[in-house]
Amino acid sequence: VEADANGFASQLILPTYLTQPWSQSRRINLDTASAMSKDFAASLTASAIKLVKNTPTSACVACHSQTKLIWFQKSASFPFEFYVAKEIHHETRAFKLAFEAATGMSRPCKEPADRWISGRDAYRLSADSQSVKLPDGTVLTLFTISS
Repeated sequence: VEADANGFASQLILPTYLTQPWSQSRRINLDTASAMSKDFAASLTASAIKLVKNTPTSACVACHSQTKLIWFQKSASFPFEFYVAKEIHHETRAFKLAFEAATGMSRPCKEPADRWISGRDAYRLSADSQSVKLPDGTVLTLFTISS
C-alpha cells in the first residue's frame, strides 16, 4: 500500500508526461535532479528517484547512513546481477560527507564501479557518481555504471 501511495504522490508532484521530456538528453546526476526539484517544486530525493526511474541508462540512487544502506532505487536497465553496496566505500566522496563535517553536494566524478556495486565483473566497470549530505545526516548518491 505504501508503494502505491508513493507512486501516486510521485505522479502528482512529478508527472512522467512532464518529467520525461524535461530530463531527455540531460546528464543523470544530482545536479540535474536538483534542477528538476527547483523546476517542479519537489524534493531533491523525489527528483533523483524520478530521474533514475525515467532513464534508459544503468543508474541507481542510494541512501546510506554511516553504518548501512537505508534504501535504493535502480533504473529498469540496471543489471540485475549487481547489488548495491551495503556500506559506503571509504574512498568515495560520499564517505567524506558521511563522516566529516562536510556539507553540500560533491561534484560528479568517475570512479571504479565496485565502490558502489558488487557482483561478477563489477571491478571491470566504472561509475559516475555524485553525493549530497541530507539534513538528517544520511548521504544520497546517484550513480550510473558503464564499461
